[in-house]
Amino acid sequence: MDRLFPTVEELEAVYQDLKDVLPASERDIRKALSFEDGISKVFLSMLEEMNLLSIESGVWHSSSSSDLDTSQVKKTLRYREGVAEKRMTRWFATKLSTMTTRGLLRSLTNAEEVLKVG
Repeated sequence: MDRLFPTVEELEAVYQDLKDVLPASERDIRKALSFEDGISKVFLSMLEEMNLLSIESGVWHSSSSSDLDTSQVKKTLRYREGVAEKRMTRWFATKLSTMTTRGLLRSLTNAEEVLKVG
């Protein structure tokens, strides 16, 4: 979950490392930064949304010489989605971990909602 919705600090660290390898293809970036498959797209799309990176003919370039601004990160769609997703995940995990097996089975047997939001 945390890898899909990176924190400001994680994004800042990745951006600093990316500056050293650009211009590069996504494959080269993935190898240089030891990204798992797909995770590089998360970081690259967030940095592209903040206009710090751009892609031309499959090669990523730095679009800006400025440093990463934390307020810009908080305005990205992925960051805002992450806040809600992490909150809901924590809530569900807490609810499920505190519910007894008997209570969970009773809810499933009676065709009730297992988890009521709100």
